[in-house]
Amino acid sequence: MFRDPTKLRVFGLADELALDLHRLAAALPGEARASLGAPLARAATAAPLQIQEACRGGDDRFRLGLEGAIGAATEARYLASLLHRLGHLPQAEWTRLEDRLTHLVKACFGLRKAQGRPRSGTPEAAEEP
Repeated sequence: MFRDPTKLRVFGLADELALDLHRLAAALPGEARASLGAPLARAATAAPLQIQEACRGGDDRFRLGLEGAIGAATEARYLASLLHRLGHLPQAEWTRLEDRLTHLVKACFGLRKAQGRPRSGTPEAAEEP
């Protein structure tokens, strides 16, 4: 079943964060841009791409794509935190980004949960109580 990712609120959140995090990564000074900016930009891009890819398949693929988006957003949140702790990201900007990234992760979890439990017989079903 194909879903239009642009109609999902979670995709819009991920897309806007990708733009903002790419701008942040591009503005970093040389060494930080290479060592932390590139991974931040990659993680920021991965979240909406995972959601977009999730929309191309059935329910199991959708859940797996959302899990990928959760992982990418969590990675981006850690990298932004590291930039903040290293002095490259002011407190106010870090707080705003942390709130938005946390909101994205929660929205992905909520959408994944709304899709229901995995069908019996799938590897995911065997892991859940």
